[in-house]
Amino acid sequence: MADKVNKSVKRVCVTGAAGYIGSWLVKNLLERGYTVNATLRDPGDEKKSRPLMELLGAEERLKLFKSDLCLEGSFDSAVEGCHGVFHVASPMDFTKANPDDFIAPAVNGMLNVMKACVGAKSVRRIIFTSSLTAASPMNDNGEFVQTCLDERSWSPLNLL
Repeated sequence: MADKVNKSVKRVCVTGAAGYIGSWLVKNLLERGYTVNATLRDPGDEKKSRPLMELLGAEERLKLFKSDLCLEGSFDSAVEGCHGVFHVASPMDFTKANPDDFIAPAVNGMLNVMKACVGAKSVRRIIFTSSLTAASPMNDNGEFVQTCLDERSWSPLNLL
């Protein structure tokens, strides 16, 4: 049964926890005393799960969940009881040349996570990150023109 939501339980969910950003996020959240529900495509893959389970505080406050961006309902149990969700999971199949092959799974995955958050009724905040390829300090000619990335820093389509 999920923990009752109260001010003393700081439970959050991190999607894509085995990725570079996700794993650092899990590490920092554990260090700050949070209980973390972490999603992975395959928690049984020790190459992905062991580094997470070896983090300080993981034995007591980290739980791994099997979730798939393309499977509706896949995030429901991971989000249940959480007051915050960090959605950093994103499809990363760079072998596909057609943008629709990775854009649709990213959009549908985001919708699946959002539906899980609405259904959980405990989530108060969702932090969503995008792929690094969405923001770039380059102009259309591939020249670096910015030192700080913000909402105006969309990657030129011809460089993606």
